Order: sequence, then C-alpha cells, then structure tokens
Amino acid sequence: MVDFEFKGIRVNATIEMERYDYKDAGNRSQTRFNRNMVVTVGFWDFVIVNDLLELAIVKSTLSYFMQAYWKRSSKAGSKIELATALFHDDDFNSQALNMIARQKNGIQSLEIGVTDDGSPAGEVYLSAQEVIMLDIAIGKAVNLLSPDYKIIKGGAMRLLAHLYPDHSSPIITVHEALRLQQQNPDKWGNSYFYDLILLRYLLPIDRGAASTFAYPKGCLIGKGKNSKGIAHELVLNYICNNETWPVKLFGKEYILKIHAAIDEYFIPDFQTGKTCLVDCHMFLTTKSNLYKETAGRLGIEVTNPIWWMKFFKKRTLEKFDLTVFELKMLPEWHVADSVNFTTEEIEQLQRKISDYLSSGAKLTCLYKPGYSRI
Repeated sequence: MVDFEFKGIRVNATIEMERYDYKDAGNRSQTRFNRNMVVTVGFWDFVIVNDLLELAIVKSTLSYFMQAYWKRSSKAGSKIELATALFHDDDFNSQALNMIARQKNGIQSLEIGVTDDGSPAGEVYLSAQEVIMLDIAIGKAVNLLSPDYKIIKGGAMRLLAHLYPDHSSPIITVHEALRLQQQNPDKWGNSYFYDLILLRYLLPIDRGAASTFAYPKGCLIGKGKNSKGIAHELVLNYICNNETWPVKLFGKEYILKIHAAIDEYFIPDFQTGKTCLVDCHMFLTTKSNLYKETAGRLGIEVTNPIWWMKFFKKRTLEKFDLTVFELKMLPEWHVADSVNFTTEEIEQLQRKISDYLSSGAKLTCLYKPGYSRI
C-alpha cells in the first residue's frame, strides 16, 4: 500500500481483493483471490484514478522541472519555461490542473493549482526538494499499476472444456461437445461449456477438424482460430490449479507456492504499447521459493521440443519486464487425432502429465530482467 499526503496533494495505492471459490480436480474446496490495484492521485478535488496517460503527464512534468532546475542552478536569473495543464470536464463542472514553473528572487519553484469552473480550488508552491518527494511518491504508485487482463483476436482457443461449471466435472474435447449438441439438441444445443482454469463460458465452434471452443460474444474481441494442443492445455490446467509445484532449475530443487495463476496472459510494454503472450502468468506467495529472486511474479512458457521456438520467444521477451521460465513438453504427450480423442484418453493423459509435473519438472530460464537475482 502507498499512502502519501502533502500540502493538499494525495497519492494512494491500494489492492482490492476479489474472492473466488471453486473445487479443484480432486474435488477439494479451494479459494483464490484476484488482486485489482487502484492508484489514486488527488490534487485537492482534481482526482486521477488508474489513468496512466494523466499520471505520466504529471510525472514527466515533475521530472522535467527537476532536470531544468539543475541545469539552471548555476545561472542566476535563468527562468524555467514550463507550463502543463490537464482538464476534467463533465455535466456538472469543469476542472483544470495547472503546473507552472515560477521564479522569485532567483529561487525556482513549481506552482500547482486547481480551478473548478474557473474558480481557484487549491494552490501550492513546491520547492525543488518537495518536487522530488512528490515525484518519488507518484513514481512508486505508477509502478504498482497492474495491466488489465483481456483476450484479444489471435489468441489461442481451446480444444478442451469442462462439461459443467465444476473442476471435478468431466473434461471433453470440442468435437465431443459438438457431437453432444447434434445428438441431443434439446439438452445441449444452447448449453455453455466451461474452460479448465477459471470455468469461463465457452461455446463450440464447428470448423470441421479445426473446430475450437470460443468465448461468447462480449467476452473477447474476435473468435480466433487454432489451439496449441490438448497436452498443452492439460499442462496449464495442472500449473494454474495447484497451490504448490515442485520444480528443478539450474540443477537445484524448489517448491513454488502459488498465490494465483492465469493462462494465456498478455504482458504489456508500456513504452511501445505492444503486448506479448505468455502461457501462464504466476504470482507467488511471500513464503515461496524464488519469491525474492523474481519479485513475486513470473511467466511460464510451455513449449514443444523445437529449438527455434525458444530462440524466437527469447528475442520477443527482451522488451518485457518479467522473469520467464520454459517447460518443455514430452514428445509422448502429443495427440495426433484430437477429433476421436475420448474422455477416457483425456483422463489417462492427464494422469501422465500430473505424475511428471508433481515429481519435479525441469525448467530453463528463457529471460530474466535486470532486477532478477536468478
């Protein structure tokens, strides 16, 4: 939590926890918490909430003032040319936040003022030291902003789904779901199926041998095509729906204690606005191995044993601030004929994958940012 208040300026960052109860594959009751970060910066009654653009404008203004201040510190009478304004308009009133560099008796200061419908609502003059204080507080809050999770066009679709909204219910392929709809349209014709990780609604889309589940209209942008395979989905199902996971890394054994994990996650590069897909985005508990080394969060890439895929992904990840490990699937997990793959065969493959992963799966490091201590 960040809580800063100074001369009418407030910087606050809090986490809203959303509880999620479910049953895992062993029919055990589990609870997860989704964390939503709320960053608020208030200049009197001019309030910015989770708006990265406005926060970036404010922070860049503070940084520019300090850079100009130091350049002019040896030049008496040299004025800083700086004036920035932000506006909030609604049906009731219009607000303006103004940040202007001032100089009096050779001393530089930053004037910050707010007007409501043209009337002054607050004003303060900050010295260079006070500007640094505010810049540190806002920078800390901005760094805590969490990216929104969304599925975008082109993301991998699903071949597998739960029959009912319960993790203990049978897992079926999209082809089996289509057969159920054809054989018993009264019962299954308009029914939803449910994804393996969060039990979100899925609908089977008939594309012949290339059929996939897709999210209903309004749940994602575009319906996408293709899937990374049945084994790939079962591996992610194990990783995301277990609270602990033994792994081997650089010849050492670790126990990952998982606070939350989600599959098919897009991590952003705030400088370019681009995104990169990781198979699993994981948050560790504070008592987990590798918590300090990864700053509590990491990515997992589940890959086929093809060397060039690793090389391509490593180049892509260099621009993103996340430690990412690679888990290679075993060749014998490959399912050549997903159209005729039965529920019993899914259960058999799921047991093989669970046995392997629970015995200490070997990970390799695809990418680590500068702060990582691995």
